[in-house]
Amino acid sequence: MSSRHFSSGRFLNPYATKTASKKKMHFRIFDLFHPPSLSVNEHQTTLWIPAPESYFERAKIFFDDVRYMKGNDYENLKINFLLFFLFDGLLDHVRRGVHLTSYIIRLMNTYSHILDPSDEPEQTAKPERLWSLFSTPQAYASNRICKIKLELPPKDVHRVQFFLAEQKQRNSYIELTVEELIALLFIEFISNLKENDSAEEYQQFVDALVNRLEDYL
Repeated sequence: MSSRHFSSGRFLNPYATKTASKKKMHFRIFDLFHPPSLSVNEHQTTLWIPAPESYFERAKIFFDDVRYMKGNDYENLKINFLLFFLFDGLLDHVRRGVHLTSYIIRLMNTYSHILDPSDEPEQTAKPERLWSLFSTPQAYASNRICKIKLELPPKDVHRVQFFLAEQKQRNSYIELTVEELIALLFIEFISNLKENDSAEEYQQFVDALVNRLEDYL
């Protein structure tokens, strides 16, 4: 997969980069489970995104925090929207030609064991971060893997499928489906959410999430 390093060694909020100057970036993704099949209709492609149940529960707590901060019920702030938001941010980087190979490999090495407990993480060094508020990942206690339904525009899914195929050509270690990629982005988000060390960056992410929610509705 492709990836670019920021000169600061950190990853920016993908939505913040739309107005920022071009910088090198490194991204991450992981080598997990075998892909479920896609269900496609003329309007949407249906994906089933897996993650430990406790990660979905942690996302709900995050939503409660956002509602408290913003003083708004945000009834449509749900897990499938967060998955869409993470996917859309990565897709933006893909379309802009950001080099993501190193990021994806790091993401795979760091988080694959969370979806596949038999896969021990090989890397002990602190990984670089896609989301500026994230730091060292920590796995939750063992719990069952659940799946949540996510519907996306077929053209967007196809673009990322094409991107992943190109990544595999560059590095045979990279073998991911779109579902696996989204699952890794989500796991990265939840694993690092509780370690936020910058109130300003956290607020920027929340603002971007809420602003995007209005477009999503």
